[in-house]
Amino acid sequence: MKLPLPQHLLANKVRGDFDKNIRSQFFRGLEFAGPEGDPGWFGPGSAVWHVHSHTPMLIFGLQCAAFIERFDPSIYWMGSDHSRVAERDEDGNPTGKLDLKGSGVRLAHSVAFFIGTAYGSTATAERVAQAVRAMHHTIKGVRPDGLAYDADDPEWLR
Repeated sequence: MKLPLPQHLLANKVRGDFDKNIRSQFFRGLEFAGPEGDPGWFGPGSAVWHVHSHTPMLIFGLQCAAFIERFDPSIYWMGSDHSRVAERDEDGNPTGKLDLKGSGVRLAHSVAFFIGTAYGSTATAERVAQAVRAMHHTIKGVRPDGLAYDADDPEWLR
């Protein structure tokens, strides 16, 4: 018996829950059907449309990105200090455990961003990108070794 890979299981769940949960919560007010003639940032036939049309690969790519981000100490601490993925105690301190509900919200936000920028009109892509920039603008702090981190640092976008 062949066991499905984790990204396939997650992709099936995302596809199954998309209209019921993800679209209604995380895509409010986003338009994908128009305006006519506006292919958005990428458009049909682009590599982005091809990759994003394969949900397991989109999920796998997100998993790989999350893993690779851990190699940068500042990004690691930004995630630990600010992400919904980390379970928090009553004082807001990370417990070192995974918050399943928070992880679901974080995944849905990521999927909304990638789908919105891949398939949305130019206005939709710009709207979701602005939302991410605004959220990242609040992510600032100091690592345990005393070095400051800031999610707006342009070096992380290169």
